[in-house]
Amino acid sequence: MAGNEHQKVVNAHFGSTASHWKQIYGRNNLYSILYQERRNIVLSTIDELGLRPGARVLDVGCGPGLISLALAERGYLVHAIDTVPTMISMARQLAAESNLGNRIRNTICDIRYLGFADNSFDLSIVVGVTEWLDSLDRPISEIRRVLKPGGSVIITGDNTWSLHFVLDPRWNPMFSIPRALARGMLRRLGLRRSSCYHLRTNHQLDSALRGAGFSIIRRMTFGFGPFSFFNKKLFSDSLGLKIHRSLQCLANRNWPVLRSTGHVYIALARS
Repeated sequence: MAGNEHQKVVNAHFGSTASHWKQIYGRNNLYSILYQERRNIVLSTIDELGLRPGARVLDVGCGPGLISLALAERGYLVHAIDTVPTMISMARQLAAESNLGNRIRNTICDIRYLGFADNSFDLSIVVGVTEWLDSLDRPISEIRRVLKPGGSVIITGDNTWSLHFVLDPRWNPMFSIPRALARGMLRRLGLRRSSCYHLRTNHQLDSALRGAGFSIIRRMTFGFGPFSFFNKKLFSDSLGLKIHRSLQCLANRNWPVLRSTGHVYIALARS
């Protein structure tokens, strides 16, 4: 799928599901809790950077604006961008309701063509975005361009080799070639539309960051579950949450295999 056509499909998807992405941070099922904990990890990482008050932060793919709001509450000046008008409207409304609109500027913008001068930002966060990009090279180069020398980026991506994908034959990466062939045949027959969701390995994200001139400071994988078999959910949310937290504890202790098979890859890198 060509770049512009791919982006249209992504925009249509998020435009039709915008309210879901705001509500997910208030729900108690395992799927939602993993998103909430991902946000908390990102914010904790930002706190550890010790940015000065008034530091300029670029929030790429800001969605409904919840992370942007948390950054504004910390005293940063946030430029929040998204390609979906509905998301930008929701983010603007949230900022206005919180009386922090003077610290947040929301605009429609594409990560591949950032309309900012070189060396504009102290930090960029790219959370929940890379899995919706058909290529990483230009987007990450653009992030590198607009960061100040020594500026940081926190970036996430869904991990091809996450444990719950490996254990489900429908998602196991070892079967990716026959799945791709089957999907291609169905598309040619008009029975399936092209996917706009892209899984990548941790190594692929590392390579894209280094190729754009970033030095990776820290990286981890996070999130175990929800586990399924042929897309059929295996555990209740309460049991799934216990499994996730037990496995995550081991991954945080650098256990082999588990340390690299969380669902979400999170990296901190510096320009």
